Amino acid sequence: MRTFINVVGINEPLFYDPREATAAAYERTPVPGMMTFAVAEGLVIHGTGMAFLHGDFDIKGPLYIADTLTVIVEVAQSRPTSKPGRGLVTTRNTVVNQRGDVVMIYQPVPLTKGGGQA
Repeated sequence: MRTFINVVGINEPLFYDPREATAAAYERTPVPGMMTFAVAEGLVIHGTGMAFLHGDFDIKGPLYIADTLTVIVEVAQSRPTSKPGRGLVTTRNTVVNQRGDVVMIYQPVPLTKGGGQA
């Protein structure tokens, strides 16, 4: 995680100093929301994504270091683009931790390989 926060420039002590996390009323050191999103998207796209076009994000609660995350993907809409072999697939992705707590819900609209057919 330290590499991620350094690379993206989130040099916030909350994410690497347990004392800061405790002072901010977290039970342990939290993971940045954008890292949660990055890992969740990495689990979902697996070679189909071409471009991330739009997304709505709602962080519901913290993900902590050493938590396990699962992404539940529901297809909301899909359609082909004017170029063959490409499509737009809108999903609702719910990220949960190992206890089943929802930590993030996001709705991405990526350009994908394929015809955009559900």
